[in-house]
Amino acid sequence: MIWNEKSTLIIMITKIKEAELLGNLVTKCFLYWPENELQEMIYEPLSIKNIGVIQMESFYIQTSLEIRHKNDSQVLKVDHIQCLCWADHLPPSQECGKMIETLIFRIKENIDKAKIVVHCRFFE
Repeated sequence: MIWNEKSTLIIMITKIKEAELLGNLVTKCFLYWPENELQEMIYEPLSIKNIGVIQMESFYIQTSLEIRHKNDSQVLKVDHIQCLCWADHLPPSQECGKMIETLIFRIKENIDKAKIVVHCRFFE
């Protein structure tokens, strides 16, 4: 979907794993992008390479990705932003809400007509 639509921004409003009410860690999302800088993942016919990571305290992680199709010379640059401060089943804290609002304004200023994908956790 990201490649076909030429999306340049993914906003993920969940953690990979979160503690449930009983304290057990539960997987909320599959790690579909390379977490470490210069790491690459292959999903034939696409490859995804991590070209940089910035962590903003405990609020979010921004990962810069390059996506390539094996039959195309084009490189799609995508920013992946994972919000860490928004707990599952709860509204964001005031501090988290302000950080997300600031992030959205920054995105709006820097990206003209970007195709943005926003997702939360997966459901079983």
